[in-house]
Amino acid sequence: MLFNLEIFKVALRSLWANKVRSFLTMLGIIIGVAAVITLVSIGAGLKVYIADQFEALGSNLIYIYPGDLSSGFGERAMISQTRLENQHRQAIDRLDLPIGAISALVQIADQAKYKENTFNTIVFGVESAYSQVVNVDLEMGRFFTESEEERRRRVAIVGSRVVEEIFSGIDPLGKSFFLGGSAFEVVGILEEQGGGAMGSSSVDDTVIVPLKTAELIFAQEDYGAIIVKAESESDIDQIKAAIKKELLDYFDEEDFSVLDQRQILNQIDNILGMLTLALGGIAAISLLVGGIGIMNIMLVSVTERTAEIGLRKAVGAQNKDILVQFIIESVFLSIVGGSIGVIFGFLGSLLIGSFLQTTVTPWSVFLAFSISSLIGVVFGVAPARKAARLDPIEALRY
Repeated sequence: MLFNLEIFKVALRSLWANKVRSFLTMLGIIIGVAAVITLVSIGAGLKVYIADQFEALGSNLIYIYPGDLSSGFGERAMISQTRLENQHRQAIDRLDLPIGAISALVQIADQAKYKENTFNTIVFGVESAYSQVVNVDLEMGRFFTESEEERRRRVAIVGSRVVEEIFSGIDPLGKSFFLGGSAFEVVGILEEQGGGAMGSSSVDDTVIVPLKTAELIFAQEDYGAIIVKAESESDIDQIKAAIKKELLDYFDEEDFSVLDQRQILNQIDNILGMLTLALGGIAAISLLVGGIGIMNIMLVSVTERTAEIGLRKAVGAQNKDILVQFIIESVFLSIVGGSIGVIFGFLGSLLIGSFLQTTVTPWSVFLAFSISSLIGVVFGVAPARKAARLDPIEALRY
């Protein structure tokens, strides 16, 4: 044990004698571990953000979408030719079901303009019952009425960021701004929810207008979705089955989807889980590069210290002693580099968290640190074996 401790001290002295080279060798591991933790935290944060957004909408919601989304939000759904229209919404409304409220929805990308200020926003055209279907939290003002929707009034509820970008500190209530070339009066301001993740839009970036007004101004004839709120969670399966049966009179089974929040979240979680793994895998490549860097430097170190190895063998050091010494040096570089990488990973996640939601997961920290430590062993073996196999006479002559 004492001799092993002496080997450990010799290894550390050797690393300390080449401090700059040791740090540069660790740099690949530091960057790799930090990148894995930071990128995985972005993916995990995105999952939490989306789950929070769905929870904020309210419970007991059922979504009817055009296209087949049973296997995820993929290409087949995106190119669907199915058109959800008012007749389908009315057919659902006529069903004798425990439905609390229902609202169709259209979604349009447009530019909000007030005087010289502009902002690219997402416009949602919804029915007046939308505020009963989902939780619409207003900071100021009110939601539009059924009468305003029927009369196709140009009224709008705007997100906090829209207010910030185009009204620049002016109280927007009662003011008019332009959407789709028409003037809309601000009647309400949405409560701030926080920014979107990874470039996705947030509630703060949106404008809500009456559905019939959106259909008129933006020439929208079909719905992006129909949202139904069940009176209780126990009614969801019954309502879904009845809606599917009704819509089969209009569509084939693969032409539409009826999903509850749990199904949508599961599908999104699967997609984001794959995205998180992909991000982590890409970042892990830098760990591999760092490991190759360690092996290269250790091989150079063996060549530089050939005479030292020969001298140690001449005074009684065994092959296994030389082997252990070089593996200790390699593993030490990996462990210290991994530890510093974990710290930088946390700091990177905190920094990015200022712009979008991030969540550092324990498994990503454990995995990144474990791989970095394993890399020290794997990539340190070849240089260590080369050092251990040196002939002491030849080494001393060198």
